[in-house]
Amino acid sequence: MSSVVRFRRIRDDSHYIYLDIELDFESGDKTVPPIGVRQYKLMIMSSIRSLFGDFGAKLLVDLIQYRDRDFRAIIRSNAKDLVRIRNALIMPLDWEHRVCRFRIHKISHSLSSLAIDPIKPLILDNDV
Repeated sequence: MSSVVRFRRIRDDSHYIYLDIELDFESGDKTVPPIGVRQYKLMIMSSIRSLFGDFGAKLLVDLIQYRDRDFRAIIRSNAKDLVRIRNALIMPLDWEHRVCRFRIHKISHSLSSLAIDPIKPLILDNDV
């Protein structure tokens, strides 16, 4: 009698990954002029391009939501590019003669799970 071993494969069909990020300035200076949505996205893309060159310019990054009072955002990217994007975001960036970098608070395969945090909700609410 032969023993048959069966494996169950768990497949994840989500093609996107969501990141909750915040722009953090090295000096800790909070008197930074406001950064618009286009400038924020340009900073993300320039950090990716500075690390990966023209190949990095092809990576898909969508800015889902942005809160300009504390420079926090939720971005979406392809799940297969997560390592590249994460590595590019943690590298220091020079913006208007100030050194800054992106701090990654949470990474998730679903947008709804970014809101689940018993200590501090991560939903970006513009009214608060």
